[in-house]
Amino acid sequence: MYLALLGFFLSLIAHMGAYIGIARPFGFDPWPLHIGMLLVCLPAVFAAKKLSKDFPKADMWKATLRGGPEWMMPLLRLIFGYALLNLFVYAVIDGNSQNEAIKLRGFSGHWLLFYYVSFAVLYSYNNIMQSDSA
Repeated sequence: MYLALLGFFLSLIAHMGAYIGIARPFGFDPWPLHIGMLLVCLPAVFAAKKLSKDFPKADMWKATLRGGPEWMMPLLRLIFGYALLNLFVYAVIDGNSQNEAIKLRGFSGHWLLFYYVSFAVLYSYNNIMQSDSA
């Protein structure tokens, strides 16, 4: 959960840096965030399956995030919408660019989404498991 939160903030720094033309906001390539994203997504998928297994598919996200604060789902929707918009802008306008900062901006929008979703799911899972064991 904390690794996902750290990844989200590092992705946000990389994303914001890319907007001002910085391709290496940490002094080195931020591309290892791809690997970190996979590391946090895998446990989040298993946690989401466990949290939503007794609920209808239509309520999957509501069931999965029920252990988190109410603002978590609207923020997920906002970040999802932003990631789609960012992808569209990158694919349609910037897709052929060789500028590293523009490429970083295109990818880091997805990092934001996947790290946030992983954090939200794992946060919810942690809270539900703690309340069930109490």
